[in-house]
Amino acid sequence: MMPIPVFAYADDREEDRDLFRMAFERAGLTNPLVLLEDGHQVQSYLQGLHQFADRSRFPSTSILFLDYKMPETDGIELTRWVRARPEFKKLIILLFSGSGQQEDIETAYAAGVNAYIVKPAGIFRLSTVLQTAHTFWSGVASLPASIADQP
Repeated sequence: MMPIPVFAYADDREEDRDLFRMAFERAGLTNPLVLLEDGHQVQSYLQGLHQFADRSRFPSTSILFLDYKMPETDGIELTRWVRARPEFKKLIILLFSGSGQQEDIETAYAAGVNAYIVKPAGIFRLSTVLQTAHTFWSGVASLPASIADQP
């Protein structure tokens, strides 16, 4: 039996994290959800460092949603950081952006994202996107065991 995938979302804006959480709940998702504030927290969380060392409270994610534009370390830089580490190479990364510009899309895929998603407006559309992502990555796509078995 496959473990329940853990979702993580990183966004520097508290209101966007709150909206994501509410949309997640509205979509009826019961998976664990970890909300992160910036790139440094993402790195600490993925490595299980500092406040994220307790994996019973902060289980490893298998699906990471990143905001494209974050101060200091943005979603592209984080994606490159993740893909440069063998232990995270298979992590599913879904990049959220307010921009649908082709240059941003090309940059994101070249960095190694699994999907580029233009941020949907409103909780209803966001909950639909989250439900679709959950259905695809948790039920439709065949994933390597190493994603589900991350430390």
